[in-house]
Amino acid sequence: MDLDQAVSAGLAQPPWTLLQPFGQAMELLGGMLPWYALVALLAWRRRWGIALPLLAALLASDASAFALKHIVARHRPSEVLFGLPFRADDASFPSGHAVRAAAAAGVAWLAGVPRAWRAGTAAFALLMAVARLVIEAHWLTDVLAGLALGAAIGAVMALAWRRDVAGVRRRLEARLPA
Repeated sequence: MDLDQAVSAGLAQPPWTLLQPFGQAMELLGGMLPWYALVALLAWRRRWGIALPLLAALLASDASAFALKHIVARHRPSEVLFGLPFRADDASFPSGHAVRAAAAAGVAWLAGVPRAWRAGTAAFALLMAVARLVIEAHWLTDVLAGLALGAAIGAVMALAWRRDVAGVRRRLEARLPA
């Protein structure tokens, strides 16, 4: 049994099973809709310096996770451990929830949000990773890869915005309402 299977098998036992409701709640909070709703709220409040890099990071993280899932086509723990059928459109690697949460944390750390928000987004990303493991949606390596990929995407998007790569920020700010 490899490390991924050992971790998943261990988390499928009590007392970890008591965290199933937490994992299911985090699954809903970390889906696409809440993140894009947050972008809409930030845009409505005209917080362009956070909204636009976050939107770019979310789009890039969703696209990269989607592509990698189809390239790797890895079975989920629930399929391997419990014999459930494999669905190619719902592969395991990497965890899209972890990619998205870590991308948001990467943006938060580099986009100048208050320290408490930075810490909160980082904590949320780590809790999301644990939740994905607890509900047996992903292997340990799925969430670790998701966290790394998401943090890198978030950092690149925030730094690109901050450094105004190709003058995009300057052109957008001239057109956006203040």
